[in-house]
Amino acid sequence: PAVSLGLIEALGVPRSAPVVDVGGGASMLVDRLIGSGFTDVTVVDVAERALAAARARVGDDPRVDWIAADLLAQAEHDASAQSILITDSARLAADVEVGPYVVVEGEVEFASGCVVGPFCRFEGPVKVGEGNRFVSHASIGAPPQDLKFKGDPTRLEIGPGNLFREFVTVH
Repeated sequence: PAVSLGLIEALGVPRSAPVVDVGGGASMLVDRLIGSGFTDVTVVDVAERALAAARARVGDDPRVDWIAADLLAQAEHDASAQSILITDSARLAADVEVGPYVVVEGEVEFASGCVVGPFCRFEGPVKVGEGNRFVSHASIGAPPQDLKFKGDPTRLEIGPGNLFREFVTVH
């Protein structure tokens, strides 16, 4: 759990903040969180046996909630469980429609009338013109895959009225 603990520490998460370990199973993360003073930890996993192993180690600690559930299956049927991540530097016109499990990070700008389907990912800088439609699982603006690419700055501009079908990649 070193990476997770490092991120939690780097973000300065207060010890009283709720922490949810999704897919925690038999991981030692819950042990380390409780050991370092966190007071509100939830461990979620689809495998009840893995949760039981972790719970046996930690004991009946009132600071820990244990949930055996398949969150992806639940999210497919429960709109309130579907998540979208849009960073602060992104700009979306008021009428842009964004589906579930979409990630928009960096300087991404959507003009009016765009529709973004489920599981699409945008990495800026990207400028999307009016009326574009991204069906599902599109990867837009990620760094080029060309082996000659050495990390130079890139940007992507998409004109108006395009249709991007499933699993398309545009750099």
